[in-house]
Amino acid sequence: MDTLIKEEGRLKGSFNGFNNLDTIFEFESGSKWQQAEIKNYPYYEYAPFAQIITKNGKDYIKVTNINVMVEVEKL
Repeated sequence: MDTLIKEEGRLKGSFNGFNNLDTIFEFESGSKWQQAEIKNYPYYEYAPFAQIITKNGKDYIKVTNINVMVEVEKL
């Protein structure tokens, strides 16, 4: 299946990487996404650029400068 960019923009405030199922990513636009898989990848950046990508029917967050994507669910 093809990949689709569903949303893109800067994340609001501090980004502390991927942590646990309680981790919430908020875009400056106000949309919020919650981490939906357990993956721990510590990384710090202030207001990084990110994309929500749909691939094979699931949504993932891709943050610039990180080669790891994490499954997310829209809140």
